[in-house]
Amino acid sequence: MSLFSELVDIYNDNVSQIGKEDDNTSAALLPISHTKVKILFQINLDKNGNFLGAEVIDKNDAKTIVPTTVQSAARTSGMCPMPVDDKLKYIASDYYLWSKKKKDQTFYNEYVTQLKEFTEYVNKHCDEDVKTEINAIYRYVSHSKILHDLCEVGLFGEKTDFSSIPKTWKGADKPRAYKEATGNPTDSFVRFNIRGVRDFPRWNDKKMFDAWIEYYNSRLEKEDKGIDYVTGKTKQALTQIHPKGILPAESNAKLISANDTTNYTFRGRFLNANEAATISYENSQKANLALRWMIEKDNFSIGGRYYLSWGARENLDTMGFDNELLAAIQEQIELSNSDSVNLLTYKIKDVLLKGKNTNLDDLVHILELDTSTPGRIDIVYYQTIDLKSYIDKLNNWYSKTYLDHLTSKYRFKNKNLWQIARMVRGEHVKEELLKNTVSELSELILGSQHVPTSILMPLYNRAIRPLNFDLDSDQKKISWNTVLETTASLFKANDSELTSVLNDKLNDRGYLFGRLLAIANQVEMEVLQTENNKAVYTNAQRYMSKMPVNPIGTWKNVYVYLEPYLEKYQYANKARKLINYITSKLVNNLNDYEYSGKAFSQIEAGRFLIGFVQQKYAWFDSEFKYDYPRKPILPITDREYLLGRLLSIADTIEYQVLKERENDDRVKIVTNVDRYLNAFVHRPLDIWKIIYLHLQPYLVKSENYKLINLEIDNIINLFQVNQNTSRELNKPLTGKFLIGFSQEKRKIGKLTSNDPALNENLMDRNYLYGRLLAIADVIENREQIIHHIKRPTNAMRYLSAFAQSPDDTWKTIWDNTKKYVKSMSQISRALDVIDEVNSELRKIQSCEKNSPLNGLFLLGFSQQKSAWYGKERK
Repeated sequence: MSLFSELVDIYNDNVSQIGKEDDNTSAALLPISHTKVKILFQINLDKNGNFLGAEVIDKNDAKTIVPTTVQSAARTSGMCPMPVDDKLKYIASDYYLWSKKKKDQTFYNEYVTQLKEFTEYVNKHCDEDVKTEINAIYRYVSHSKILHDLCEVGLFGEKTDFSSIPKTWKGADKPRAYKEATGNPTDSFVRFNIRGVRDFPRWNDKKMFDAWIEYYNSRLEKEDKGIDYVTGKTKQALTQIHPKGILPAESNAKLISANDTTNYTFRGRFLNANEAATISYENSQKANLALRWMIEKDNFSIGGRYYLSWGARENLDTMGFDNELLAAIQEQIELSNSDSVNLLTYKIKDVLLKGKNTNLDDLVHILELDTSTPGRIDIVYYQTIDLKSYIDKLNNWYSKTYLDHLTSKYRFKNKNLWQIARMVRGEHVKEELLKNTVSELSELILGSQHVPTSILMPLYNRAIRPLNFDLDSDQKKISWNTVLETTASLFKANDSELTSVLNDKLNDRGYLFGRLLAIANQVEMEVLQTENNKAVYTNAQRYMSKMPVNPIGTWKNVYVYLEPYLEKYQYANKARKLINYITSKLVNNLNDYEYSGKAFSQIEAGRFLIGFVQQKYAWFDSEFKYDYPRKPILPITDREYLLGRLLSIADTIEYQVLKERENDDRVKIVTNVDRYLNAFVHRPLDIWKIIYLHLQPYLVKSENYKLINLEIDNIINLFQVNQNTSRELNKPLTGKFLIGFSQEKRKIGKLTSNDPALNENLMDRNYLYGRLLAIADVIENREQIIHHIKRPTNAMRYLSAFAQSPDDTWKTIWDNTKKYVKSMSQISRALDVIDEVNSELRKIQSCEKNSPLNGLFLLGFSQQKSAWYGKERK
């Protein structure tokens, strides 16, 4: 009975609000033994009960507080007249003449008899105004033909006589009574207005309320008495019939029902209802009327389920909220002190359901009501929680789910639970499923605050599929961004390591891939919107659902397709720098590298979305500072990683030279690496040859020309070369090369192998020609070192020609190199290598001497040099 005790206390604490309508909702706390009905007709009388006319009530003024008995308040059928205002068949003595039903005369007789008894009580115990009004009504209904009067004044049509009053109007010129009525106007309620007594209506008069309450209580004193289970008091007038009309959508549903003695109410456990519980009439009225009042004040429901929360009073200063959160809450809500009880449906609707808050004191009561059958209200959930715990719960929840940004370009707003439920279950599912989801969400907020997989995964599966959303949808439809941000916030609630803003120190794989995808999406989206002036799906969005399954491979595709947009993007340098920085963080050791292509775990999946959202927020944040530390190159000899490092060196050198050439920072710089990136992914060795050959003019202009060539040689020396190398190196790349690419950009020092990888037994024409060229380069380079000459060797000057026609070009190169032979200390060793390689080349009869070389010749070139200098060092 704790809920009923609380509701009774609410009623007692708010007796000053009885009969006063709320300005926004027209809700009013009703007096006990009263209800509110929708009136269609108003009959105007003078003090003596003379008919002054009648009118159809405007819809805005139709709801009227009327006195009731226990039976009439709960009636659905049968003969239970209300004391004063009632339906036409009760108050009109001539109604049965129109309906042609004799039992209708009995309805009138019962009504008049009851009104007479009330009138007699009023004449003995009440003041003059009440006497005047009740006597005027009694005189009129006792001696008049009300249906005739209404017909005479044209309420049923100007030319309609009494006998032909239609139940429904057919044709034009429909009278107002038929327009305003819900169904048959002759089955509507009528109220009596007595003119000349007071300045306000009779049905809003507290004296009139009290007159009926006192009279009816005097009658109840004669009824059965017993223990009231709400208060524990004895000798109380009990009732087994309780009010209906608590829920607007289910007007016949009752919170307590004990009148079903033939079916399932007792289930064989009790002989009668009183053995289960007994409630006094007065407290039954108070509890139900207080609950009805609170529901009407906000009238928030989902699929017939009503949500309420309330506290005792308002005291905002003692709530203990985080200042920033409290300030944000205060901006969005208007606090009201109009009554002593704070109807905190604001809490469920605007806090639990909208992310807003008002204040409480002492205890908070949370209540959910539903109807399992048309006649019964179910208490789905009821909890009483102390103020501090309640505030802590809300503060913790909205702190956990809050996603913030330092600027106002993007601002995440907590979605209400109804919206979240629609995101989880879909927009077209049954409301029963939606309201159950809302209940689950509201209860977990006040409970464990751990969001279950049953809620997270449906959201996640929608969030990673942006193509399922209409980009041009109106505001009524749920957008992809809304689902994405909401899903990220709920995943964040389960992840204590994440903060509300972008965490640049978090190196979680899922988080980093989310950040990468967000940058790609932002770049592409801005370029597309500039060109098309409308919303278009980006490649980042198209590939988003694939990234959790194959992250590095999917990022490769997104990155390759991103290149043309970067060439047009205003902030391309910022994007490239940040992409390389984040990509370099993906791998810290060999295990990370091997794991980079594995599917996401559930934690990584959640962090993927959070990283996406937070990086999107931070993109426009000029105040957010990224820490771009350099890091050591990892000892990884995987072909993709090494190819990525080579590509990075070529890109860096060309970019630096082009950057020095341009005086305008706004000029977009596009390197050959950018141009050939897509082809490189599909045929890396062949395209590396093209990129390397194009790189030579830029290398010559670099002050570190020889050191850069040495770095390239050192990287190539890490490749293990065999008969299948050319085919293996030309296999399409999975995307791991981007890690090597980015880490080379941000490297500290260099990584070389002390063991030469030269394969002297490999009889591949391309590899052998590369070795031959390397010896020429070594011979000339030795001379340049002795005489401090800084220029490319003939081997490098003729590199492109050598790749196209190696035999003819070799003759030219050797002719220009022979003059350095005499000054070389290890010339015999060099000549031996040349003779050995030429001998092997002559053995290969299956190919033409001058056919172009593939990229494998560059491996032979670099590995021969590394082997030569390695022996020298030893």
